[in-house]
Amino acid sequence: MTAAIVVLELAAALLIAVQAITRINRMSRCTGLLWFAAWATLGGSAAAVAASVLAGITVPDVYSALIMTAAAAVFTLDKRRR
Repeated sequence: MTAAIVVLELAAALLIAVQAITRINRMSRCTGLLWFAAWATLGGSAAAVAASVLAGITVPDVYSALIMTAAAAVFTLDKRRR
């Protein structure tokens, strides 16, 4: 069970980081600085979670894994923003 939680958390973190990179690359020069900062912070924190999971210094938490999975699903499946 613990391994499944860690794998779920890692997959969600990587998906959020990739989505953040994709959204930042699609931004125009007219995009507000707050939107850029929000996506950069989200992507950076997801990358930090992925790095800590890969380094083995994470404590598996079901609630944070579920929240990250839900956020990754929203960012990936939301077609209205495209």
